[in-house]
Order: sequence, then C-alpha cells, then structure tokens
Amino acid sequence: MQLEGREIKKIDIKNVLPGMQLARAIQGEYGGVLIPEDTLINSNNIKKLSQLDQDYVYIYTDELEDIEHGIDEKEEIKEDYSRKVNETEELFDKINFQGNLEKESINDLQREAEFLSEELEVVDLLNVVRTADKYTYHHSLNVSILANKFGKWLGLDEADIEMLTQAGLLHDIGKTKIPDEILNKADELSDQEYQWIKRHSKYGYNMLKDSESIPAKVAEAVLTHHERYDGSGYPDGLKGQEIPLFGRILAIVDTFDAITAERNYQKKSSPFKAIKVFVKEDSTHFDHKLKTVFTENIPNLFLQERVLLSDGQEGRVVFINPRHPERPVVEVADRHIDLYREDELEIIEILN
Repeated sequence: MQLEGREIKKIDIKNVLPGMQLARAIQGEYGGVLIPEDTLINSNNIKKLSQLDQDYVYIYTDELEDIEHGIDEKEEIKEDYSRKVNETEELFDKINFQGNLEKESINDLQREAEFLSEELEVVDLLNVVRTADKYTYHHSLNVSILANKFGKWLGLDEADIEMLTQAGLLHDIGKTKIPDEILNKADELSDQEYQWIKRHSKYGYNMLKDSESIPAKVAEAVLTHHERYDGSGYPDGLKGQEIPLFGRILAIVDTFDAITAERNYQKKSSPFKAIKVFVKEDSTHFDHKLKTVFTENIPNLFLQERVLLSDGQEGRVVFINPRHPERPVVEVADRHIDLYREDELEIIEILN
C-alpha cells in the first residue's frame, strides 16, 4: 500500500518498535486523535497503544526497514561479543596451562575489544547474562572495552590506548591460578578465601612481566589495578602517584563493571548506583581527576535509555545533571522527574 508516495505496511500492535513512524493517526473511541499521523514512535506511544483496543497500526516501511536493519546489525555485534568472550577464555587457558603468550592472539583480541568499544553500547555490556564459570571472561572483555573508552576520554595517544585496552583484557589473568571452588563460589567469600583472591594481581604480573610480547606498562597495570589512591589497596599498599596511570584507570573501570554485574553473591546495581559510588564516596580510593573525567562521560552513554524506577515506573533518561550525574532527569509518560529533587526515587535497572 502507498500513502503520499511512500510505502506503508499494516503491522500487529505487538511488533511496534521505537523509531517507527505512523502512516495513519490513531483515533480514540469517540473520534479524537490520540496519536497524530507522522508521529515518530517512542516508548510512551507504545505504552499508550498497549492500553488501547487497537490490534494493528500503519507504519511507513522505509523507517521499518532501517529499524530492522539496525536490529539485525546490533544482533550480529552481540553475537561477535559472545564469541570474543569464548576467545578470551581460550586465551587465558593458553597462558595459564601452556605459558603461551602469543603476541598475535593477544593483539587480535585487543583489536576486537577496540572494535566493540566503538560498535557496542555500554548498556548491552551491562545487560548480558554472565554465568559463574564465564564471569571472569565477560568481566575482562568489558573492562578492556571500558578502558578503551576511558583512554579516549582522557585524550591518550593511540599507543597508550592500545596498551591500556590490552591491560584491561589481561587484568584478571591471575585468577586462572585461583581454585575454581573459590573463584565460582556461590556464597560470600570467607576471610581466608578472600586472601586467595587478593593474590591474583601478583599472579598475573608474574605470568606477564618477563614476556617480550607484553609491554611493561601492561604488566604493571595488571599488578596495580587493586591499589587504591589512599593506600588502602593491595598487593603493595601503594598510594597516590606511586600507582601507575594505567593501574589508576583500571581501578575505576574494574570497580564500575563489578558493581553493575550480576554475581553469585551480589545482585547487580544500575550504572547510576555505580556512578554514585564515585561521586559520593568520602574516602579517596580513586584518583580524583580520573574519577571526575569518568563521571562526566559515562552517564551520557545512558541518555535515552529506558529505565525502571524504584517505585515501579518505567521511563527514559532525558537529561544528565552535570553536578549530580548519578541522579538524572527521567521522562515518565508525559512528565519529567528530576531524581535530584525526588530523592526517594532512584533508577534500579536499565531496561533492554
């Protein structure tokens, strides 16, 4: 069917997606226009349609084709991400069991992380399902992708960004030396088990430090990613600028991804709760300048994302408050909720 020279298609109301454009207005029960013709569909329109006695709508097919193409492309990138998680596992196994630090394999995976940093949205990293036995590999790939973004926000040169991306990929390689029953334990770790876990940064450093394939900056970042700016970290209790730059950067992205991940003994938190950790923490665990750059940039990646509020309402992030990036403005139905002023509400989940 054609309307004004454009192809249109009648589709089931259940298949309506944000970004589609209405080819015919939606009429109310008594003839009034509820949603005008040519409206670009958003989540609020979809919610309104679901409440109407409406079985189908007419959509312009050029937008439909663009959306379907975009969805297919995004699914391909997600599948590529899943393959890279498996390749990360294979790489870790080679390094652990064979001591095989193949420069080409490491560089290939690092370049894939750089590609995913450009093509995959951070929200997709946070919503991926991580099983206990794959957690370390998901986390390592995510930290690599986030470190790549962070390096660009900081304006690092290309060589440093490549090394930082590689450091993110390998930062938890030492966990291959930790017994699986501790690493994948469903309950909270005992003090003794936690001491085992704390050894992973030194294990990783020892696996990498003598390899000609691994730059010294990468090995040092693996060693120091759990050091804290106030000296409270491990393994050596380094403080402030004693911690290499890459170690200070990884400390932030490692913490962010860990907070937002579903784990055996910890429910995942929304990225805005994670941002709050960096904005509100009273201690000086993290380099203040780096932390500021991170909290100025990471919230913007969630603009226009659908979210679930703590009172059960669904909405969309429409504005990031630069002074309070952990509490954005959310559009719910036809009103805006400023979470800085509505402090009893918070974002508890980013929706797919």
